[in-house]
Amino acid sequence: AILYAIESRQLDILGITTVNGNVPLDYVTKNTLKVLNLAGENIPVYPGAVEPYLREAVHEFKVHGNDGIGNALDDM
Repeated sequence: AILYAIESRQLDILGITTVNGNVPLDYVTKNTLKVLNLAGENIPVYPGAVEPYLREAVHEFKVHGNDGIGNALDDM
């Protein structure tokens, strides 16, 4: 979604907020920075919610790999 937004050239992306999701917040933030680096973009990234408000966090490492992005950007 980030790459689509960047490549559309129709949006003025002022920043990106990351939140806990399929993996913990620090993984999501690190992966977002990797994607932005890959795209050659310098968009600010702001970590948000560490845990869901209404339920316990459930992390899907079995589906999304050890880093939450299928280890696709390990060498970055």
